[in-house]
Formats: sequence, C-alpha cells, structure tokens
Amino acid sequence: MSKRANGEGGVRKRNGTWYIRIRTNSLQRDIKTTATTRTEALAVLRNRLKEAADGTYDPEAEQTRVCDLYEDMRRDYVVNERGVDALERRWKLHLQPAFGNDKATSVTTPRLRRYIENRLAEGVERATVQRELAALRRMFRLGMQANKVLRVPYFPTIQVDNVRTGFFERADFERVRAELPDYLQPMVTLAYWTGWRRDELLNLEWRQVDLNAGTVCLDPGTTKNGQGRLIYLPPEALDTLRAWREATAGVERERSCIIVRVFHHDGAPIHDFYTAWRSACQRAGVAGRLLHDFRRTAARNYVRSGVPERVAMQILGHKTRSIFDRYNIVSEGDLRAAAEKVAIVREGTVREKVVLPFPKTAGEAS
Repeated sequence: MSKRANGEGGVRKRNGTWYIRIRTNSLQRDIKTTATTRTEALAVLRNRLKEAADGTYDPEAEQTRVCDLYEDMRRDYVVNERGVDALERRWKLHLQPAFGNDKATSVTTPRLRRYIENRLAEGVERATVQRELAALRRMFRLGMQANKVLRVPYFPTIQVDNVRTGFFERADFERVRAELPDYLQPMVTLAYWTGWRRDELLNLEWRQVDLNAGTVCLDPGTTKNGQGRLIYLPPEALDTLRAWREATAGVERERSCIIVRVFHHDGAPIHDFYTAWRSACQRAGVAGRLLHDFRRTAARNYVRSGVPERVAMQILGHKTRSIFDRYNIVSEGDLRAAAEKVAIVREGTVREKVVLPFPKTAGEAS
C-alpha cells in the first residue's frame, strides 16, 4: 500500500481478514473490519474517512479503554484535592470488574442498564449505584474534553429518595466520639458544632485557624458552593482545637516537621476513616449514621438556639432556603416540647419566652 496523505487510507487483506488503514494526526493505524470483500472494505473505509472529516470519528479515540479514562479522572481528583479514596473504592470493587479493560466505545446505554439491574439484584442501595454511574459518567466527560472519546453514552437515570433525616442527639454524638480513635475525635467535635462537610474538614489547614480570636475560615473556592466562610467557634470546639494544636506541636517536635493539615494521624493527612467511623457507630448503637448527619444536627441546634436562619445558613454554607429547610429537621423531642408548650398555654399558665441553648458541654456546670 502506498503512503497516504493525512486523512486518507487504504485497505488490505491479512490472514483472511480485511483491514482498513487510516492516517490522521501523522499517525497510521490498521483497523480490523467485518468486511468479506474488498468492495465492502472500501465502503467501510469511505464511511470512516467521512466521519473523521466530520469530527465524529477518531481512530485514536476508538482505542481508548475505560481504565485510561479512570486514570485521567484519578489525576484530576488528586490535583483538585477531591475524595480520591472513595473513587478508588468504587472503581476497584465495582466499575473495574464490569468495564475496566474494555474499550470506551463498548460502553453503551443497554450495557449500562444491565449494570444497574445486576447491582440492584445484588441488594445494593439505589443511591450507591447512582454514585457509581456518576463517577463513570464523569470519566467519559473528562475523556471527551481531552479528545480521548468522541461521545458520552446516555446514562440511565435512577430514581433515588436521597432525603435523609438522620441527626445526632447530644448523647449519640458523645457515645460515637468516645468510640473513635483519639486522632478522629477533634474532627467529629468540629463537625458536630459547625456542620461542615467531610472534605471541608479534612482539607482544613492550621493557617485557617486563629485560636486567639476563636475563628476558623474556609477559603473561597474550597467549598462546595465556592464561597468562603468564617465562623466563631463555640467553647467546646475551640477548647478541643487548642488541645489538638498542642498535641500537633508535640508531633512536630518529635518528627522535626511542620504539619499543615489540622486533622491528621501522626502527622499524615487523613484520607479515609470509613472503617473506623462505621465501627464506632455500631459500638455506640447508632449503626448507619453518616458524618454528613452532623449537618442536620448543626442546622437544628443553631435554629433551636435562636440563631437567625440566615446566619445558620452562612455557617453551614447553604445558598438557598429550600436546601437549608431539608437540613433543619424536626425530631420527636421537638414535637413533644411543642405539645407541652401548647398544653401550658391552654391551661392558662403564663409561659415565659423559651430559649433553647446549645447542649451543655462536659466542662459546663449542670
């Protein structure tokens, strides 16, 4: 076969199989076809050349495998300091066995539907499957941005009731905290009082903490909504951070290093604490609770303590009232207290203004 110009090609038969050869971007590639005659092979070649000219076909992109897309996404997560541990877990346990070494072009909508059906048949939560598909979809979108794939297949939607109502009463929180390793206790204490997200806590650095002023700030661009936040810490959270700063200084002296992250394990950043958290919740009798439930807990505590809702929204990082309302849930205790107040009024008793403070800390008098 003679040398062809960019975008041209030819056909050849090898070991009884017809191949088309296409030259694009100074690269030449032989592609296997199902043609049985030279005429059919030429027809395939013409179609491929037309698609290449239209930008709907690229022989290099056709060779991309799903594992290549995963590696690109993993690098993107590392650069942007996202939850790479959760991504790796979903990939290695579920997505890699199902799609790993396959070409990206083989991932079709019918195949995705079968994946959903198989995972649900295994008894997996619908929200879990939804997150796995979301990770796979992002792999394709990043691949398309890098011209490694030419299309993103349609991903079937999964109806999920993802409105959780879990929150921590003070006693629940204290039991879970006591069951956690020492290095995780300061983090969950701050989570209880601020309601900040997992990554916001794990990525927090000491430069963002002012123990003298009693403040902690999140830099713009590091939060889910992109906005920075500044809060004044309640006494328990502030005392906990001061004690943890002293412990951190001890580790720095011992290891002759500077520890940047606020929450760490012997100086190393914490990336995943799922096993420790799950075990602690089981031992504390609140199995199935999530760290994210502290967002509902904090929203409820601030509102019940008389903090204006707009201030509570600022602390938690909620942009809209509708989202905040989803977190500001009502417990059985709230309903019981409401009934008692109504009963007092109906009986003609003059009721004083009710002020519900934050739960008392261990160091406060009863």
